[in-house]
Order: sequence, then C-alpha cells, then structure tokens
Amino acid sequence: MSHYERLSALDAAFLEIETPSCHMHFAAVLVFEARSLTLPHGGIDFERIRRHLEAGVHYVPRYRQRIEYIPLQHHPVWVDDDAFHINYHVRHAAVPRPGTPEQLNRLVGRILAQKLDRSRPLWELYVIEGLADDRFAIVAKVHHCMVDGLAGVNVMSVWLRSEPEATHVEAPHVAPAGSWSPRPAPSRTELLTDELRRRKVRVSQILERLGQIKDDPQRALDQLKDKASSVLSTVGAGIVPVSRTPLNPAQIGAYRRFDSFRVELAATKRVARTLGATINDVVLATVAGAVRSFLQQQRVEPEQLDFRVLSPVSRRSADDRDKLGNRISLLLVRLPIEQPTPIARLRAVAAITQAAKRSRQVAGGEVLESLGEGATAGMLSQAIRLGGRLRAYNLVVTNVPGPQLPLYLLGARLLDVHPVVPLYLGQALGLAIFSYDGMLFWGLHADWNALPQLGELTALLQQEFAALVAAADAREAEGAAGAGVAAVPTGGPGVSVATDAAGGA
Repeated sequence: MSHYERLSALDAAFLEIETPSCHMHFAAVLVFEARSLTLPHGGIDFERIRRHLEAGVHYVPRYRQRIEYIPLQHHPVWVDDDAFHINYHVRHAAVPRPGTPEQLNRLVGRILAQKLDRSRPLWELYVIEGLADDRFAIVAKVHHCMVDGLAGVNVMSVWLRSEPEATHVEAPHVAPAGSWSPRPAPSRTELLTDELRRRKVRVSQILERLGQIKDDPQRALDQLKDKASSVLSTVGAGIVPVSRTPLNPAQIGAYRRFDSFRVELAATKRVARTLGATINDVVLATVAGAVRSFLQQQRVEPEQLDFRVLSPVSRRSADDRDKLGNRISLLLVRLPIEQPTPIARLRAVAAITQAAKRSRQVAGGEVLESLGEGATAGMLSQAIRLGGRLRAYNLVVTNVPGPQLPLYLLGARLLDVHPVVPLYLGQALGLAIFSYDGMLFWGLHADWNALPQLGELTALLQQEFAALVAAADAREAEGAAGAGVAAVPTGGPGVSVATDAAGGA
C-alpha cells in the first residue's frame, strides 16, 4: 500500500523560497572530545560513528524520505526514498593536523555553501577529524522544511545520550542496517485524487463554518475582528521598509563564512536578573550594541536608522514537541541601536519586546499559516518573498534553548554546539544562539563577499556582552554597598567569554 505525507503550508513555503544563492538549510557545528572514538593510529573511528548514525535514522522516518509533488497543484509531499543509502548522507572529512578554529570555520563555510540535493532526503552530516586538542567535529545540515530549532534539538537526542558509557547506545533492539523496506510511493493519479478529496472536505468545512456564522453572527463577527486585528498587526509590523545598512546588500551570493563564540549562561542569567530583563532581551541587546559599533566602524551613523530583527517564536505544545516540521511564528522587533549605552539598549529592548508580544504578531502568523493551508502552496511563500523584497527586517536572530547537562556520542563528550540559521534575500548575516551545558553558543553565518569583516563583528558581540556583564556587576556592587555589605570582586568584566574550538574572533 502506498504512503505519503503532505507538507504543511509553512514547510512547503520554506522549500519554495529557496534560490540558487539562498539555501534554506539549518545547520549545527558540534565539537566533541575524541578520546573514546580515537583509533590506534590517531584517527577517528568513522565507521563506528556511521553505523551508530544509521541505527538512529530508524527512529526518524523523515530522514529516509524525499520530496515528490502533487500534479497540477505542485504541492510537495514526503515519500520513502527507495534509493536511500547512509553513505551519501554521512560523510568523512578532515582538516590538516593540528586543525585550528580558522581552518574548521573555512570548511564549515564551504559546507554551508552547498545546496542540498532535492532528489534525496534533505540532510547531510560531515564527520570532521584533525582538530587540535584531541577533538573532532560534526557539521549537521537539514532543510528548513523538515525541522525548526526545537525539532532539531529533539532529533539530536536520537544519537546523543546523557551518560558517558559508550556501549549502551548500540542497543540490539535497533533495526539492523539493510532491514528497512521503503513503502511504495503513490502514483500521480493517486496524489491528484487525494488532493481533490481533501479540497472537497475543505469546502464542507467552510460550509459548516458558514452555518455556524448564521446561527451566532455576533460571535463570528467578534472572532473575525480578532483574527483581522492579528493579521493587521503582523502585516503592519513589516509594511514600512527598514533602513538599508552594510548588512543588507541588494544581492547575496552562494558562498558563505562562519564564525562562533560562547559565553557563560550563568552570566547571561545574572545580567537578565540584575537589570530586569529576559535572557532573550540580553541576547538582543548584545546584538544591538554590536551592530551599533559595527555600523559606526563602517561610517554609518545609527541614530536615524530603523533597524529590525526577525525573531522566530516557537508555537510547539507538549503534544507536538517530538514532531518534525515547523511550528513557529515570526516576531519583528526593532533594535534600539540609537541608544548610546549598554544599559539603555537593554532597557529599550525589554520594552520593545514586551510591546511586540502584546501586538498579536504571533497570533497573526498563525492565521496567515492557516489561510495558506487552504490555498495554493505558493501563497505563504509569496508572502515571505514579499517581506524580503519590502525589506521588513535587517537581520534574523534565533535563540533556541537546549539541555543543561553534558551529552555524549558513543562516549565522546559534546563540548560545543554552534547553530546556523539560513540567509535570505538582502541578508548578509544571520545569528543563531543555542544554550547547552551551562553555556550560550553563538553561530554567525555570513555572505562571503558582503561581510568580509565577520571576525570583527564576532569580537564586537563579545565586547558588548562583557559590557553588559560589567554593568550588572556594578549594579550588584551598588546594591551591596547600599545595604552595608562589602562587594565581592568579580575579576575583570565578571564573565569568562570563551572562544571555543569551532570558532572565534
């Protein structure tokens, strides 16, 4: 019996908006200790890693599915890939020993620049050996139509464990390699017939809804006003173009740069608690300060600029936490880059984000997505393209929470996880942040030609975060002095800003 799954309107949109220079894949750069996977000659036991990853795919059926299209309507569906082979998706690479962070970054940039093959399942994993200090890396790429940030975290848990023992993960109940049998793909006639049946059901639902409106017109009017208000809030937030900046070229190319750094999560929480903000506010204030300094270095005065970030907001409930696909809304937030001090920027960010959440943008995104489900596959993608052409935002900043305990791959401890968000029209830079094991990991993804100063921007982000920590430490010291308690020295800026094995300024 044939089997397929229809992509949601949002998942289909992420597939359709991809262009030759805007590749819509997420990625993550994971750095591990190599000890438990080191071979006698010093290399990495790649075959053992490959077998482990292949066994894990048994639990993620989407990773063995490819895209097909419904005739005439051209809406994408998932079907089992009868030509699936793990060796295409799990690849082995190396940097010259002892590999430096810069060498790894250059290799990651080349991997990010390569578009995923639409004729195969839309994911790849690169196992990279040769890093200094007995480490190796895995670069994981997956198309945005398959996962959002939280879904990616859940997929990661298939292969990683919270215990360091290396043996229990290769459990005997996992299906052995070669035992998987793909389900037959539907015929074109079957796809088209099912789609016509689905539309007939949709029409019936609309007629039923019209009957409910007739029975209770006032309630229907109130609901319509509520949805209209949400949509207007969403559309209105991006209808006025943002200011053009050096981070927003008219065109971007297909080549990429990558950089990364990490800061202590405890220091981030201390800043948020002391200065009256959230962790995400601290992240956005850090970005605001770094962007302000970067623009000033480029001889662009930030005081008169309207600079906005697009911040994805998860809509996952407990019931769909383990499902793939996208469950997000997009929040537009103006960054107060005109504010001259770190504390002023943080206070302004906190006020702006609260106003954005009250503006019903998230609810408006849900309404637009539901409208997309009932129309053609291109409706939502056209809306996304329009937002890019209208310059609704300057920068994407996504912040995904992760597990706060160490994880292991076959006994190899995971040290760093730097996420990567895709670039879109007019975006020379994308920022992604992931919290894991007491640290906040930043990933910077940039267009190769438009942003050759990526290392300088990384340094500015680190400096701005250190300034916020220093401001929080000063505020705590003032409070302690006011209470008659001696302040405890914090040692410099009050936080250890570490450059990890996968990046740095």
